[in-house]
Amino acid sequence: MKCFQLVCLALLMSLMANAQEIIGIKKVDKIEIPGYEGAFFPVLGNTGEWIAVRSYTKHGLRLFNIDTKEIREVCATDNFCENLVFSLDDSRLFYTAQLANGSSKEVKVFEYDIEKMTIRVTEEATVSELNWWKRMVMWWEDEESFQADAVRAGYLSYPFVTVVQGELVYAISEIEQQQLNPFDIQYYMFPSLSPDQKWISAYAVGKGCFVYEIESGKTEIIDDLEAPVWMNEHVIIGMQSQDDGQEIRSSSIVAVDITTGFRQVILSQDRFGSYPRYVQGCNKIICHTPMGEVYLIHLDN
Repeated sequence: MKCFQLVCLALLMSLMANAQEIIGIKKVDKIEIPGYEGAFFPVLGNTGEWIAVRSYTKHGLRLFNIDTKEIREVCATDNFCENLVFSLDDSRLFYTAQLANGSSKEVKVFEYDIEKMTIRVTEEATVSELNWWKRMVMWWEDEESFQADAVRAGYLSYPFVTVVQGELVYAISEIEQQQLNPFDIQYYMFPSLSPDQKWISAYAVGKGCFVYEIESGKTEIIDDLEAPVWMNEHVIIGMQSQDDGQEIRSSSIVAVDITTGFRQVILSQDRFGSYPRYVQGCNKIICHTPMGEVYLIHLDN
């Protein structure tokens, strides 16, 4: 009987271990970007061919081709570049560059044509930080559209979720936006909208990572997780770090199933992975380290 119980216990532990594997990992590659001292906040294209990277302060913008090892300077290092987003077919890269101008900011939306290697300013306007997200201009080209306001938040089109002066904003359309404040605090970070557009994840300063159900207003704290982004309707990924109050001592990339609470480490803490991004088109996760190294995590289908 005792032997039978031990066998059942071992089987149960094995089933629990398998159940807690939220995603399958094929391999992890460290991407070497030649001639570039530190690559930070990498954005991977939908086809998995190009990576856009910046400096630690988000100045400058370079493109790196994973297959050919080609590297291009898109934006000079003295320019602050933000909200990088590739078109669905990776033919274009959109980004914003902002310059301080008193209490306002001069916001420019740029479009870089990857094949032609040309840049055009798609919109230029001086707007206050409070209402920049209310403006929207739309273009159609080869039946693919983007919206300037969405690009300013790192998306191609509505709906999206963003942060304006620390406030969490759910932008449904040009004329319909909702300000959300589930914890009655003054500052939110790292907003992300789930693929089914039913949930929002973000980081509330003083509270931590959380998920928010849009329809019901239900909020749930996700302990010990930073920089959350959605992978699918049930799973978010983020970074789990330890610091001494001054600098990060270790950091791992983890996946959390919001329906079960199960947590899986997908990049161990000795690699110092941070600020992950999931790209559905090529089913990969990309992240960087505090030292400017880039890791690419290939997932099972």
